[in-house]
Amino acid sequence: MLSEKDTVTLGTQQSSSSKRRKTTSIVWEHFTMETFIGGCRKARCKYCLHTFAFGNGAKQLGTSHLKRHLGICPKNRNSDRKQELLTLTPKDKNEGNTSLSNPKFDQSRSREDLARMIILHEYPLSVVEHPAFINFVQSLQPRFKMVNQATVRDDCLAIYQKEKQSLMQLLQTIPGRISLSLDKWTTEETLEYMRITGHFVDCDFKLQKRVLNFTMLPYPFTRNDLSDVILTCLTDWNILTKLSTVTLDRHHTDDCIGSNLKDCLSSKNMLLLSGRVFNVCCCADVLNLIVQDGLEAINDVIHKIRESVKYVKASQAHEQNFSKLFQQLEIPSKKDLCLDVQGEWNTTFLMLEAALEFKQAFSCLGSHDSNYEGAPSEDEWKKVEVLCIYLKVFYDVLRAFSEVTHPTANLYFHELWKIHMHLNHTVTSPDIVIIPVIRNLQDKFDKYWREYSLVLAIAVSMDPRFKMKFVEFSFSKVYGTNAFMYTRVVIEAIRDLYSQYARNIPGPVPLATYNGDQSSSNNSFQINDGLQDFDQFLSELSGSQQTKSELDQYLEEPLFPRNQEFDILRWWKMSAPKYPVLSEMARDILAIRVTTVDSESMFNTGGKVLDQYQSSLSPETIEALICARDWLHHELETSLDTVVSDFDKNIGLCS
Repeated sequence: MLSEKDTVTLGTQQSSSSKRRKTTSIVWEHFTMETFIGGCRKARCKYCLHTFAFGNGAKQLGTSHLKRHLGICPKNRNSDRKQELLTLTPKDKNEGNTSLSNPKFDQSRSREDLARMIILHEYPLSVVEHPAFINFVQSLQPRFKMVNQATVRDDCLAIYQKEKQSLMQLLQTIPGRISLSLDKWTTEETLEYMRITGHFVDCDFKLQKRVLNFTMLPYPFTRNDLSDVILTCLTDWNILTKLSTVTLDRHHTDDCIGSNLKDCLSSKNMLLLSGRVFNVCCCADVLNLIVQDGLEAINDVIHKIRESVKYVKASQAHEQNFSKLFQQLEIPSKKDLCLDVQGEWNTTFLMLEAALEFKQAFSCLGSHDSNYEGAPSEDEWKKVEVLCIYLKVFYDVLRAFSEVTHPTANLYFHELWKIHMHLNHTVTSPDIVIIPVIRNLQDKFDKYWREYSLVLAIAVSMDPRFKMKFVEFSFSKVYGTNAFMYTRVVIEAIRDLYSQYARNIPGPVPLATYNGDQSSSNNSFQINDGLQDFDQFLSELSGSQQTKSELDQYLEEPLFPRNQEFDILRWWKMSAPKYPVLSEMARDILAIRVTTVDSESMFNTGGKVLDQYQSSLSPETIEALICARDWLHHELETSLDTVVSDFDKNIGLCS
């Protein structure tokens, strides 16, 4: 960078080059122009002092990226009025309309912004009739004509329809299949709704999800009703031929889908592996139910511990007495006592885990405090201790799931395998206190493993860090000498699936093309060098030699190094030219949703309930609000990603 005396200001730049276009944008009231070595010109923000590329020599960039920065600049005190600033034009400036306190007013746009605000922040529609809100809006813009509740509802429905059309166009452009996840919601009146979410990998190999429907279920609910709901969704969105898998929550089993949905899709040859991996049960629900059964087995002991913790935390005096006691006993604890939250078993686990460290203090508390009763016995503490060892692996696995914002299907196999091995080890433990409990829970987990380990194994085989090597290793630990039979089932399924995709790719791709070799026999790449006979020779040679399939090449290549920063979808995006068929297959497999639970609800053992306001809305309105909120949220995320991407590009343009 040049020294201060060598810095050329905007005025100097204009005088040195009369041909350069005059900068008339209002954005220059907030930026200064500086010139760096090599003639690279940058705009420096007056607030945060960051610089942005603006031109090099005669080439000059626009000001859109500068305007976007003003809206997010942390030092700009007027950033809350960024939208008003960005609408100002040179014409506004010439007409004296540059004041941010006197922007152009658009009633229609303001109404749309109001409806978007209500959708995004889940405000009640009646907010437009609240006197305090009306007064607040009038103080900001007296010209705005406040609408009533019915009108703002219509505005919200209009946004829903507009966004739905945009999403329909997007779904028609995605190159792969769509995996559905279904989860049930209930109202306060116990009416049931089904939320249907679509998961897919887009053209840029980014994992996406969108809420497609939020539909009231009929009453009484019959066996084939769920199939009809799914078929209606697929038909409405015109994605019947794109369906990959359906993932169900704990309230429904595979039988609930009924035969008509599978028959409809199978008759048109639309299912992967003839439907063998069509149904997926939510693994988070399965794990939570297993844990719940374990907790209920010692519910009386948990109640004692909860009451004991509650007693200590009930008053400051109790806490002080307890603190003195465990200090006298020299208990080396780094945890704090805590109470659990109903319906969230992870808080129960943390309560028990912390209480275990203070069990000696609780055992002695009765002799120091005559009002304290109900301390767990030594045998009861032993049960809790053993159960916490068992729960720890479930807690760690579900916490790992909850920390991933965009989970691909390859992440689940090895985590669930850890649970499988842990349960097998626990059952063989000589401790008779836990064997009856764990054996019952192991049976439930084994049922899930038998039914869904195939789709999980296929997914992890699409991870270049593991491939089939990890499946073979895991099965050897689980099945011992019988592992080869289970491994063969997986590899045969993968080959069948690959063949299904290969049939849909028009024309064979020569092996040389995978490696970037320019000796392809495709006529579009040939040059007139008089060696047509040589090209013919190569064509005949390649036809007589048996080349390996993409799948064989992929499985035989060395494993990719394991690291935490690995982005599997990016890897497949970069490898698509080498594996055109296999990358399409990986795209669809990795998009399969293994759980219907959102990351923030991973430990929730209760059902999903609509609040009182949502329950009062009509089915049409609640579907529009919930779906539109999801779509607008993704729209905002995309806009923010674009701003950040542009910011990074501008930072590096002149670096």
